[in-house]
Amino acid sequence: TGDLVRWLPEGNLEFIGRNDDQVKIRGHRIELGEVEHALSKVPGIKQAHVMARERKTGAGDMKFITGYYILDREYVPDNDSDILESWEDLYDSEYKETVDQTTIESDFTGWNSYITGKPIPLKQMNLWRDDIIANITELQPKNVLEIGVGSGLLMYPLLDQVHKFTGLDISKPVIDRHRKYLQGQQHDVQLHHLRADQIDQLPKGQRYDTIIVNSVCQYFPSIQYFDDMLSKAIDRLSPSGSIFLGDIRNHDAHKQLIEDRFRLREEAYNDIDIQTTALKENELLIGPGYFAHLEKRYENIKVDVLQRNVDYDNELSKYRYDVVIAAKGTAKVIKGSDTNQNKDYNVPFLNQLAKEDILEQLSTTLPEYMVPSALMPMETFPLTINGKLDRKALPDPEIGASQQDYVPPTTETEITICNIWKEVLGIEQVGITDDFFAIGGNSILAIRTSHLMGKTLDHEIRVADLFKHKSIAQLLEHAMGRDSIDIPKTDTNPAPLSFAQERLWFIEQYEGGTNAYHMPAVFELAKGTDKKALDQALEQIVQRHEVLRSTIDRDQDQQGIQTVHKEPLNIHHITVKDQQELERILEQDINRPFDLAKEYPIRAKFYSIETNKKTQRTVLLVNTHHIASDGWSSEVFEKELFAHYEAYTKGDTDFELPPLEIQYKDYALWQRSYLTGDLLEEQLEYWKDKLSGHQTLEMPTDFPRPAEVDYKGDYQGFVLNKTVSDSLRELAKENGTTMHTVLLAATSILLSKYSGQNDISIGSPAANRQYEQTRQLIGFFVNTQVNRAVLTKGQGFEELLRQVHQDQIAAQSHQDIPFERLVDELGVERDISRHPIFQVSFGVQSFGSDGGAVSERSKYFRPFEGSATYEATKFDLSFYIDDAQEEIIGAINYATSLFKKDTIGRLIGHYTQLIEQLVEQPERPYSEIGLLTGKQYDTIVHQWNDTDREFPRDRTIHQLFREQAERTPDDTALVFEEHRMSYKELDRKSDLLAQHIRKTFQERTGRELVPDTLVPLCLERSLEMVVAILALLKAGGAYVPIDPSYPKDRVDYILSDTNAELLLTQKHLSKEHGLELPKDKTISIDLDEKLYLEELEGRTTEHSKATDLAYIIYTSGTTGIPKGVMVEHRNLVNLTTDLLGKYDVTPSESERIQNIKTYVLDSQMIPVPIGVIGELYIGGAGLARGYLNNEELTRERFVPNPFASASDIEKGHTRLYRTGD
Repeated sequence: TGDLVRWLPEGNLEFIGRNDDQVKIRGHRIELGEVEHALSKVPGIKQAHVMARERKTGAGDMKFITGYYILDREYVPDNDSDILESWEDLYDSEYKETVDQTTIESDFTGWNSYITGKPIPLKQMNLWRDDIIANITELQPKNVLEIGVGSGLLMYPLLDQVHKFTGLDISKPVIDRHRKYLQGQQHDVQLHHLRADQIDQLPKGQRYDTIIVNSVCQYFPSIQYFDDMLSKAIDRLSPSGSIFLGDIRNHDAHKQLIEDRFRLREEAYNDIDIQTTALKENELLIGPGYFAHLEKRYENIKVDVLQRNVDYDNELSKYRYDVVIAAKGTAKVIKGSDTNQNKDYNVPFLNQLAKEDILEQLSTTLPEYMVPSALMPMETFPLTINGKLDRKALPDPEIGASQQDYVPPTTETEITICNIWKEVLGIEQVGITDDFFAIGGNSILAIRTSHLMGKTLDHEIRVADLFKHKSIAQLLEHAMGRDSIDIPKTDTNPAPLSFAQERLWFIEQYEGGTNAYHMPAVFELAKGTDKKALDQALEQIVQRHEVLRSTIDRDQDQQGIQTVHKEPLNIHHITVKDQQELERILEQDINRPFDLAKEYPIRAKFYSIETNKKTQRTVLLVNTHHIASDGWSSEVFEKELFAHYEAYTKGDTDFELPPLEIQYKDYALWQRSYLTGDLLEEQLEYWKDKLSGHQTLEMPTDFPRPAEVDYKGDYQGFVLNKTVSDSLRELAKENGTTMHTVLLAATSILLSKYSGQNDISIGSPAANRQYEQTRQLIGFFVNTQVNRAVLTKGQGFEELLRQVHQDQIAAQSHQDIPFERLVDELGVERDISRHPIFQVSFGVQSFGSDGGAVSERSKYFRPFEGSATYEATKFDLSFYIDDAQEEIIGAINYATSLFKKDTIGRLIGHYTQLIEQLVEQPERPYSEIGLLTGKQYDTIVHQWNDTDREFPRDRTIHQLFREQAERTPDDTALVFEEHRMSYKELDRKSDLLAQHIRKTFQERTGRELVPDTLVPLCLERSLEMVVAILALLKAGGAYVPIDPSYPKDRVDYILSDTNAELLLTQKHLSKEHGLELPKDKTISIDLDEKLYLEELEGRTTEHSKATDLAYIIYTSGTTGIPKGVMVEHRNLVNLTTDLLGKYDVTPSESERIQNIKTYVLDSQMIPVPIGVIGELYIGGAGLARGYLNNEELTRERFVPNPFASASDIEKGHTRLYRTGD
């Protein structure tokens, strides 16, 4: 037949393809039908077609396999939450920007044209909004729910028209912003941070006459998500209400919109370009036809598609539309969504099956040579007039790297080699980082390519080289032996900023100037120091280092540039009257922001103090902006200042420092071209792997985190004594590592214990001077290295040291990539309230200072010892360690907007104590080491738990009630609505009911009711409820409350779990709540029942002890199935007597519940310090017995109490409850 088939186990034949579809590629015979079959079986692909294509190459015509496929629009990958998080991240970052409060009610930020990319004119946006508001107003809204309030464009105009407005949004900053703005206004507004599909989390039973979903649907991940939202919205609609779906992007007109865009931008296009662009649309598009089917799916609704106002003509009026769904009674689902029959929507590109995933799945079922070289998604397959596949109309596949990954050749050699690859592979474009085999190469073409490259380079290139070094950049580096880096000198002026400069400049622009990145150096001049000579020395340095006489601004493309100028530095000289004035002016000058576009990034100023007529003190301030300097640069600056000063004072007019090979701008220019291709990819891959899934540090703070970093900071210092310092040095030596590694590991442990997290990322400065040409330059070279430590239970400190040491070595071999570039490449969520990736920095730094040289310089100028405050911080916390002296000196720079001074003082105490314990027992698991001092431990564990008080621990709760009834029989015991009941009456009725309960139980079960017998009470809040509780306790049982409004499943579960043989209820509940309770087990306890008219057969005798169960209370079940908590009489008696004491004539304030012990512990059950997060454990007289019928969970949550005193043990208080809080 020519058909290729195979037997299936049950004897059927499965059609695979035609044998005339067999092709030979690279020596392999391939059945295209088999490849097509495999492709069609990939989840998410509805239809597939595979064919062999040819292209001309340097080795002749070459065949390759191309797979064409149509996505299954019913297939929904399990990544809805990822897509929603992406949108949430985007809008969180947008709405975290500061908004002018005067424009908050008409904020059209972000409304840009799809066609032009520019903001839509404000006049048109206002007309658009007026049109939407008019349509909503016609619905006569009173009780409104808006799903996706956004910037409030609809909410604020509607507030004066409606009685109540409920809004929800996926972005928390949006909700926070509106709450703050609306504070104090007289509108009934409820705002919730919820996704569109979380409407069911709004208050139960709440219905709305108008539900608005405007310009939101396009951000939904799939039509299935939209269906889910719509179904939940209809459930919340009042019987005569309406849903307004506004600004829906029209699927039917989308290709016309794309064509308009191509045409306006004067870009060449064809039908395939339009189809490809449509397939890559990230947003959800829905055609009006989709809504035509809704009336068939829902009962009692009417759907209208609204026309847009023609007063404005743009893409909002032409390619979007509105829909009103009106309820005509209670809307109900008739049948589910049949999206398979409805093609009026797309699959957003973010939710589509990725080509990489398809290839990965194919590679598991097909040999490598059968996996398609190219994949092409299609909206539909082209058909002939007879309805068969039109193979000729299938588009040519895309071969080669995507445009976004393309790195063009720049040198003559690179251009020549790229041309060879294009000729051999038969493709139009080759970049220097393209993978030879990924863009169509194979072993045959590799032979020809290596031969042609060898001839051109006059250097042998073997085929094996091409397999090992797969890109042109790699091959050239290998062939040319580029083991050393040569940064070229250029005459470019202006020049681009380095990556590090770019970030600082952005911060300067955003903040409008900040002192956070100043590097002030204040020197006191020795008597006789020549100020004129210092002037000359300063000027020589500025002339030598171009970066110090550069301004920074934007070019015409709004990119940051640095421009070198020839003008000398303006050095100031002033006279002050005394030390106090000196320190005041110094502080002002140190903290005054730079205007980098107008002034050099360095200032020099001399301050002279006239102490008397004959003597004068002089202080020199050199304040440099970090954008032009770093720690290494400061050392270079001081060395050169001293050298020039000495030469000038000695009259050495011929003195010159060795010339600089390059300037900082040359490095910045080179850095941008160097960090591409394989080097970038390799380093990025390392950091992506290293930082994948890293956690944001959540340190407990004293104040809420400001919406934006304010850079306000302060310092506190500390000293490690000589014994500890020496032990640290010895520990580093024994483990073959550095002090930096040892204290970095200790800092990670400290932060872990404070935050309760095991994944800790800390930033450290790296000098980044590995290239010889950069070592004598002044400039901003320092890079930030991220140190990530994942701490594990049971790990010793020495083991952690080895781990951190290896990480340091690996990180330092991947330090070329600037931190700023890493942040961009990793796609780190931008959060202006904190530093990206890490919030704590750490450094033990030495820039090679020579003690003798420093001593020489001090002959002329030495560090100023006065008070000149520089109050700034870049991070939440910065740890600075100086290991130059016998005793290690440290300081913590902290954000004063987050931490109090006392808190940092405690943290330093815990840090030093932790270090002492770590060096004393480095092999001990650090998880077992606590931070508390002896005094702090006693306060938290003992003094704050001094709650022991006497209470009737051997009595039951109903015994206490009976005693009260005897004391005050005629006093009112119970009030419910207009009804009252005295203690005497309540005691009598509960006795009668207790007697009835015991009698009925005996009759129905043939057994006596014994302690711990569980009897559910399904009662409304009423007099009967209190009577029943007391009666059941008197009868010796334990009650189990069941709210009549509980869902049937919950009621059935509780009845089953308690194995209830008796149930107390009220007669009317079955009708009102539709309860189906087992009649053979039910007792009606309404107060009009005859049982209350019976004679009491004496006083009810005691059937319970204090250690018996009083009741079972079931948890909500939000984290799984409900759990029954077993509470004993003594637990209840303790709480009751405590409350009676507190609510006496003079209630006590701020007192703990008597006989209750509370502990805040870490994962090892070690008490944590004040302010540190830990889990709450509770013990004492109030502790429940455990979970009903769940011994495993009881053992897990009710654990032995390691803090129990002898008195606690005697009382039986030997357990703690892990709250999970």
